[in-house]
Amino acid sequence: MNTPRKVRVFLSYLTEDNHVAEVIKKELIGYDERIEIFKADDSLRAGVNYKTQLRDSLNDSDWLLLIYTNQNKDWQWPIFEGSYFLAANSTENEDSRLCCLYDSDKRPKPFSDYQSYKAEVYKPKLDDDEQINKYASKEFYHNSALFKFLVKFLSYPDEHPIRSNPLKCQDNLIASASRIAEAFLENRSNTVEKQYFYLPRLELTVKNTAEQWCDEGWLNVNVLFDSKSQMLLQTQESSMKWDEFKDYIVRVAGIGSPPLWLLQLEESVNIALTAGRNPAPLTALFYSQETKRFYRPQLSRVDKYLNGNSKFFIMLVEQLPSDFKKHEDLGFLLSGLISGGRFKFEFIDPLLVRLAKGFRTDSKFDECGQSMLDQIVSIEAEAAQHGLLDPAAMIEVFPEKDRRAIQALYDEWGEVRAKIFALISERENNHKTVEEVVAELINMLSGKVSALNIKFMRKATDVYARLVMERFPLEDE
Repeated sequence: MNTPRKVRVFLSYLTEDNHVAEVIKKELIGYDERIEIFKADDSLRAGVNYKTQLRDSLNDSDWLLLIYTNQNKDWQWPIFEGSYFLAANSTENEDSRLCCLYDSDKRPKPFSDYQSYKAEVYKPKLDDDEQINKYASKEFYHNSALFKFLVKFLSYPDEHPIRSNPLKCQDNLIASASRIAEAFLENRSNTVEKQYFYLPRLELTVKNTAEQWCDEGWLNVNVLFDSKSQMLLQTQESSMKWDEFKDYIVRVAGIGSPPLWLLQLEESVNIALTAGRNPAPLTALFYSQETKRFYRPQLSRVDKYLNGNSKFFIMLVEQLPSDFKKHEDLGFLLSGLISGGRFKFEFIDPLLVRLAKGFRTDSKFDECGQSMLDQIVSIEAEAAQHGLLDPAAMIEVFPEKDRRAIQALYDEWGEVRAKIFALISERENNHKTVEEVVAELINMLSGKVSALNIKFMRKATDVYARLVMERFPLEDE
């Protein structure tokens, strides 16, 4: 009786796709000890000519698996390996196999005549419960191209195959197909990170999002930092729980509640997990005391996994620096206009809509009222980092004839702000009904607050436009 021979597999891949190659190697060798995998990062021996080792391994291999991830990369070396394998095995090993595992839109043209299997990931439906998603994902991977590849691989060779009936272990094959597909997905995420390797970034790992997402879910969120974000946020920690992260940011910023950018980030994650759609871009900035610059968190990617976990990739993109050097007054005015515009479109207008809808219970209003006060504090904290809450600094940017009017705007806002805080925080002590407080708030926001906001933006716009025209004249003017 002939002893079943070894099945040797050569993995052809780019160094940046090492993660995918590692997962494929682990999955294949787990099925039988006869399977030997040549993976260059693990198999090349020190002190021996690597080209000689590669050629020897290609000559000895029964399979060549080409891991193909993006047609825009340089595939010259993997194509050489594939061509050499075909030439070496055309006569000596007629039972050899070459196939491509890929997740790109197109297969590699040089090997389009050979079998290719696309790696695709099941996307859970947030409206379905966990059991339905588990059943659907199992069906998805059972019908996937990767499942078919694994069946064919385990049926090799015709004489003494690795598994005489691979379908007897179909649950294992389904699990392998899902893990390989998710490795491709994770690799794509890593590629996104490499494209932005110079940017600071955060990763939010959210557990069990296949279940109904609620506020308690934040207890299962981890925040991971890279070295650049550690520097910007002035922390030595490599990771924190979400509640620890929020407390830390509040403590560092020296304010009593989370800053607006953090609230917006939290809301974006909530939208992605509950509504299953891409949230609007974040508009709030945060100021780094370390670099003295402003950054905008940018949600660049969301990955969802079969086990119900999700991963959010947040790039921290530098915005206008706080020091505009020769044109610092322009930067000061522009920052003021941005903050004023956001105060109108992200605070005043949405709040008027919410107040007009009314509240079913007093507690619902109290919750909304506290959120309103927190938003004011967060917006002011961000404005303070720009220097916009310092009346003397802002007034100095304006011409002499406008300075008294700008001082009056600051004074009037201080009075209105105090009334808003007193109206909300002392509602019960003043024995006012929710309806009475809501009516007063709508009157203040639509009247005095909106008027102050518009007056400031008009004044700042006029001065900004004049300074730009004076300093950057066009030839035809």
